[in-house]
Amino acid sequence: MLEDILLGFVLGFLVSGIGYYLVQRPLKEVGQIPMKKIKQKIINRYFIRNFAILAFLFVLFKTTDTVTLVAAAAGLTMTRFLLIAKDRLGKGVN
Repeated sequence: MLEDILLGFVLGFLVSGIGYYLVQRPLKEVGQIPMKKIKQKIINRYFIRNFAILAFLFVLFKTTDTVTLVAAAAGLTMTRFLLIAKDRLGKGVN
């Protein structure tokens, strides 16, 4: 059971990290290409990210037990919490 929890958590964290990377990549092009094109890229990346997350959860739902699915859902939220913690800790240092 511990392996199932760890597997779900790690896989969820990886999918979340990949989704974050997909959305952040077009933001590095600000100033190099028109803003309208950047907005369209970001919207497209959000659709890709959300579809990947839904497909990931669907595959987990069909192939594993509920414990792994719940752990994967928790893992999907960890990137957000890490970014919030990084932001809070970064401001506290100054």
